[in-house]
Amino acid sequence: MPVLVLVALMIGTVAFAQTNEQERLVSATEAQVARPEISGKGSGIQLMGVTPPSPGVSTAPMIDVYGHMGVGTLQPDISAAIDISSAHAGLLIPRLTQAQRDSIYLPATTLLIFNQTSFQFEYNDSTPVNPHWVPFLTTNSIIGFNKIGTGTNQGQTLNVGNGSVLQPTGTGIVIANQLGGAGVNKFAGAIPIPDGTIDLDIAYPGLQANAVVVVSISDPTFPGVVTTTTEKNPGIGFTVHFASAYPGTTGTLDYVVINP
Repeated sequence: MPVLVLVALMIGTVAFAQTNEQERLVSATEAQVARPEISGKGSGIQLMGVTPPSPGVSTAPMIDVYGHMGVGTLQPDISAAIDISSAHAGLLIPRLTQAQRDSIYLPATTLLIFNQTSFQFEYNDSTPVNPHWVPFLTTNSIIGFNKIGTGTNQGQTLNVGNGSVLQPTGTGIVIANQLGGAGVNKFAGAIPIPDGTIDLDIAYPGLQANAVVVVSISDPTFPGVVTTTTEKNPGIGFTVHFASAYPGTTGTLDYVVINP
């Protein structure tokens, strides 16, 4: 009796397994008929109608044998830790409010974010302990002279609008081959420099209090002569002082007066 029961149980188990397998196959077939975009080829489900990736393109991030990660490419550039390639999408930088930015714990040097408060990209140009967030260049950016490379620009114009001043401070000077132009609040002129001149008086009755006077020297024989504006008399004019007696007669003093 026990043997017959065991055999019956084994036969029932096999029949149950076969029934489940048939039901699974039927269900898969019905699913494929109902959803023709789904195919059971291979060991997994394949989405029909989806163009497979082209050679050299990866739909998922990958890492090559050198540790370079490629997103959208199977061949990340060897000089890049992460190489992102796409013809229809861009890189989205984390967007934080200024309060959220300031709450970042020990932000790494060069960490990049988009500040939603000031609506500009910013990066930390200091240390994690003492972060200093610097915006990328905008139309109102202030750039120190130490960050402007020396060189020659041809055909370029630096516009200084009404109410604005190009003004040297301290011992700073403006050296130019020529200063010119005129406007509502600006007067420009040029005058020959006599030989041996130390103080050169220039009359300009339109000079106002707190006016800015910018001077330069045009002289192919004696370039680089240093001058300073020592005295400004509103309604009369101003005086230009030379560091030493001017050594010739080939020089011309160019000047621009910018009234407030």
